[in-house]
Amino acid sequence: MTKSQLIQRIAELNPHLYQRDVERIVSTVFDEISTALADGDRVELRGFGAFTVKHRKRGVGRNPRTGKEMFASLIPGTELGWGVQAEGPDPSNNIYDQYRYVVFKDPNWDWKTFDFDRDVALVNNKLFGTLNAVNPELSDFKKGGGKLIVWHGWNDPGVMPQQTIDYFDSVVEYAAKATGGNGAAYTDDYLRLFMLPGVGHCRGGVGPDRVDWMAALAGWVEQGKKPASLTARAESDGKVVMTRPLCPHPQVARYKGQGDTNAASSFECAVSHEH
Repeated sequence: MTKSQLIQRIAELNPHLYQRDVERIVSTVFDEISTALADGDRVELRGFGAFTVKHRKRGVGRNPRTGKEMFASLIPGTELGWGVQAEGPDPSNNIYDQYRYVVFKDPNWDWKTFDFDRDVALVNNKLFGTLNAVNPELSDFKKGGGKLIVWHGWNDPGVMPQQTIDYFDSVVEYAAKATGGNGAAYTDDYLRLFMLPGVGHCRGGVGPDRVDWMAALAGWVEQGKKPASLTARAESDGKVVMTRPLCPHPQVARYKGQGDTNAASSFECAVSHEH
């Protein structure tokens, strides 16, 4: 049930209340819950249960024999989309075909024969620069005056969001080593990453996914206006129902403690606790 559906249901059960009063009551309750959870407090709703925020270490895909970290795992909260990748009994066709026809060049290749000790290097070599484009050396792009905005939805069930963050961090790390200076400042001059909470694979999800990326990029390239933050919006039936600021990584949108949780003005950009 969404917030708007809850408001509608309460209004139906309490016809003596004005709609605006129901909206104000529900918003106040939600604001108090959000503030309490953001402060690390425990929230108990009678008849529903108790709620706390638990921080999890990010999952990783590991070599089943050696335990060596190989790639980032899917993010908690994306479970409803995992069927695309893991519905079985075989891998999804868009992945399976890459391995059969591009990597192993054998239409009869069986995924159960994959050797984690030997075949990972083969995959990386075959797909490097195309599907596995992870070269952190972008100095020529920067010297040519290029500007790059990268974004990824946190609820993407197909491409692991953490891998995009890992790549961004690798660009910063490489720049620091190559220049002997501040890699973050060097990279920020031409590259910014925006992570979109609640947004799925390219679009959709529970979060606001509508952003004027081209206007932001044109403003940066043509007028030198580096996007300090962007506003994302969610729409329903042609109407905007939520706005939220998007902050350049590693900043995140943090609730100010008061105001409509569906309004971008109730949030501010702040450095994540994880950085």
